[in-house]
Amino acid sequence: MIRKISVYFALLAVVVAVGYAQSGVPVIVKGKVLDQYTNKPINVSMMFTDKDGKKFKITPNILSGEYQQVLNSGEEYEVTFISYDVIREKHSIRLEHSDKYLEIKHDFFPKRMTPGLEIYSENIFEHNSANLTPKGTELLEGLAQAMKYSRGAKLLFNISAKDADKPANAKTLLDKRLNALSTHETMKAMKSRISYATENNSNKHLSITVTEINDPLKN
Repeated sequence: MIRKISVYFALLAVVVAVGYAQSGVPVIVKGKVLDQYTNKPINVSMMFTDKDGKKFKITPNILSGEYQQVLNSGEEYEVTFISYDVIREKHSIRLEHSDKYLEIKHDFFPKRMTPGLEIYSENIFEHNSANLTPKGTELLEGLAQAMKYSRGAKLLFNISAKDADKPANAKTLLDKRLNALSTHETMKAMKSRISYATENNSNKHLSITVTEINDPLKN
């Protein structure tokens, strides 16, 4: 009987040791949350999600942008920033395994939207074409997902066609690209919040500018 109990506790110790080796010890992660465009603190909440889907939320210091949080070393966390005027993008932080206490510095730079701010400027079409590239489709899908959480934002899509094979064909290409964007499946839910321009003044196929941002809970 005593032998069985000894074996049991020995196995338990192995299980605990294995779990400990995989996750490592808790460490303190700290740093600043600053607007990517202005490098200034913003009023935002941080949502951490671990590999098992467990979520916990903290609020950085609104004056300094500083935050700190205890996390497990050897783990990866998804970090989401929550505010009506911040683009909802997923960030991640992977912590190296450690068997001793550490303080790890990690700054984050979410994107805060303000009127007049250009938030994207990308080539999203194939050359001299109105066909979206995989990168272009990914950008539109990501934007549509982010805008679900920014219901008070309105955007201007400025389309360019400087890559047209001939200057005389630029207008036709602009019209095709405008139609491709405005009828794209991902844009339907945002239809009332997007306006379009075809000024053809950029070397990038698409530039997106914030025209209006309001807190939907105050309207």
